[in-house]
Amino acid sequence: MSAVILVVALGLLSWLLRVVLIAVVPPGRLPGRLVETLPLVAPAVIGSLVAVELTGLMREQPGTRVVTLLAAAGVAVLAWRTRSPSLVCGAGLLVVLALDLLLATG
Repeated sequence: MSAVILVVALGLLSWLLRVVLIAVVPPGRLPGRLVETLPLVAPAVIGSLVAVELTGLMREQPGTRVVTLLAAAGVAVLAWRTRSPSLVCGAGLLVVLALDLLLATG
């Protein structure tokens, strides 16, 4: 139960921080460098979640390291070739889901 309370509290804190920044700080006062990087925040967060999940898969089942690393390399090549954060995040999530399903039943 305490984990649920912690997740809800962190979610509320994140939401409150977002609302305060939107309501209190006008967009014209934000530094240009910050405004340029804001669209990349969500893909970076999803990428870090995918990296944590892939690392966990490699630790749980050491025999699957090659498959996991090849899947991660495939997503990295996709990122390099397309430069599309949305496409890369979707591919990364699909890779993690597929590996979770395949390794859980295998």
